[in-house]
Amino acid sequence: MLGVIVAAYREFSSRVQLLTTSGLSKGDRVRELIKTHIGKITKSEIMAQCPDISQVTVQRALANLLSSGDIIKIGGGRYTSYVWNGDKQ
Repeated sequence: MLGVIVAAYREFSSRVQLLTTSGLSKGDRVRELIKTHIGKITKSEIMAQCPDISQVTVQRALANLLSSGDIIKIGGGRYTSYVWNGDKQ
């Protein structure tokens, strides 16, 4: 039970930190979210973690990150997910 509470607190803390980070544009916030996320992430998960960012802005940020090679697209259609390209660093 305590482990669940600690995990929930850590997730909440990371969300608050991401939302309150000053000086980052919305596109940069999407970039940092994907970069710090472990494993695959979907567009709906990004939108759930950043509710103040519109769907169009998330799509634009994902397209920019894909074209620059910062992220890798996995799958297609409803099952599309993204992962940070660690080789690019």
